[in-house]
Amino acid sequence: MSPSHPSLTKRAVMGLLVAAVILGTVEGVLRWMWGPAPNPVQVYGALGAHDGFLDIVDGEVHRRYGEQPLPAFPQVHEGPRVGVLGGSSIHEGTPGLPPEEELPGLLANRLGVDVVNLGAPGLDSYDLLEITEALETVDFDALVVYTGHNDLGNAVFESRYGTLPSALYAYAYGGLSHLQLFSQLSRLLVPRTGTDRRTRPFMKPKADEIQPLDPLRRKITIRAFGRNLERIAWITQRRQQPLVLVVPVSDLTSWPQSAPCEPGHCPPDYFDKARAITKADPAAAIDILRHLKDQDPACVRAPTATETLVRTVAQQFPHVTLVDPFDALPKDPTFDIPNRALFIDPVHFSPEGHAALATVLEAPVLRALQAQADR
Repeated sequence: MSPSHPSLTKRAVMGLLVAAVILGTVEGVLRWMWGPAPNPVQVYGALGAHDGFLDIVDGEVHRRYGEQPLPAFPQVHEGPRVGVLGGSSIHEGTPGLPPEEELPGLLANRLGVDVVNLGAPGLDSYDLLEITEALETVDFDALVVYTGHNDLGNAVFESRYGTLPSALYAYAYGGLSHLQLFSQLSRLLVPRTGTDRRTRPFMKPKADEIQPLDPLRRKITIRAFGRNLERIAWITQRRQQPLVLVVPVSDLTSWPQSAPCEPGHCPPDYFDKARAITKADPAAAIDILRHLKDQDPACVRAPTATETLVRTVAQQFPHVTLVDPFDALPKDPTFDIPNRALFIDPVHFSPEGHAALATVLEAPVLRALQAQADR
């Protein structure tokens, strides 16, 4: 009996090694063909009953998302054209503001080129990745992406990862989702059409079932944001299409929603502390305001970790231009941060905010267009 044990063990080890080599080869080929793996866990509240974000009919591109989709635009375009992708910060987030006074409209007027507004309320990095993929056959000389605010909020209200049965399952699923092979099998086995995309593989909760993000789901959501952004960068690099990534900004003077806290450690207390030290140590005051933002249970503002991921992805791809508006926007009269007058709430721009961000973006977008023209 004893001599057979080493033989069985050796066979098992050799079998595992052969399987690993085969799977590694398949994964390498898939990554070479299709790039970084997209995240398989997706819930698309913005898509509704449509099968895709865009429809191309008779050379016209129709947006199938947003409560009030903007008019169709030509698939083929003569001369420079820029697409701007984002959530409600880009389109419909400022009540009563016409499209020509939103960021894309202002850029079109200032640069004298066609700028297509591809934004809509609620869109996050999952949605923008799908839209980027759908633009494969549409003429754009450059894309601008402004995202980061909606990922955590959608993880709460759309219950992404909301029914993960255990931390072990979550980590295993998160690890496997890094593989293109796993991603492609998920796409094959789990249909992603129509309203099914809102409920598979995790069910959307009822209003009274919504729970704040626990640390595990928060970590998974932020990590998925970075991977979605990496794939957007990879797709545009493959198309030789300049990409402008914009670090999301928010009103750091907004107080987080009320939550249980000990006296002296509540948001107003920290805010008062920041205001007291801002003249002597403005950087420390900003750190306090960022901490309040990152601890906000409402999850409506992009956390600092998300902002950092935007910068990291931009550094990884030579065709990407990074725009970090934090220091370039007009300053607040109290703190060394973007002026609160640029916002109408924690994340949405006022008309002055749209104009100020357009000013910051003019030169980088122009450079991206010039780089494309020089190819």
